[in-house]
Amino acid sequence: MGGNNLNNAATLNSQRLNTDTVYAKGRIETNEVIGLTNSHVAGTRCTTTGDISRDENGGLLSCQQGVWSGAESYPVGSPIPWPSAIIPPGYLACDGHAFNKARYPKLARAYPSGILPDLRGVFLRGWDAGRGIDRGRQLLGYQEENNDFVLNSGGRLHGHHNGMDHWYRDRTQEVRPKNIAFYYIVKAE
Repeated sequence: MGGNNLNNAATLNSQRLNTDTVYAKGRIETNEVIGLTNSHVAGTRCTTTGDISRDENGGLLSCQQGVWSGAESYPVGSPIPWPSAIIPPGYLACDGHAFNKARYPKLARAYPSGILPDLRGVFLRGWDAGRGIDRGRQLLGYQEENNDFVLNSGGRLHGHHNGMDHWYRDRTQEVRPKNIAFYYIVKAE
């Protein structure tokens, strides 16, 4: 094993191997860790499909078709119900605020205006997409309540209308189902 060549070495016992590239025809195993000392940014260019790196937070990245990509369980920009007021790193609150499109380019693809929807205290509704139930709605469009009247089936009214179905306005100013409050956040990176 002279020089910089390790041809046909069955076993190599060493504290450190300084080289540009290590090639193995078989498996590489360790009973320790593989330390990735350099970091890359998800969404930036890479050269060799299949390469593995990490981001600045230690998340794994892989080179996929010339772009560093992380393992994402939710696509960037998807609203996620979050059970805490403390927002995890890499996420933003859906509270109607503007975000830096240069810092969050993937998020800017989902929200080209650079403004996140304000999902505090509102329900999400599936987009009509031509079905005809909620005609004319745009994606990310806000809609005020439409009806805060309640049907009283046969309740008692004074006078000659006793026992007849009638509509009345409730003082709550809304009709709502039972619900649990979550904080909506989006994956920003």
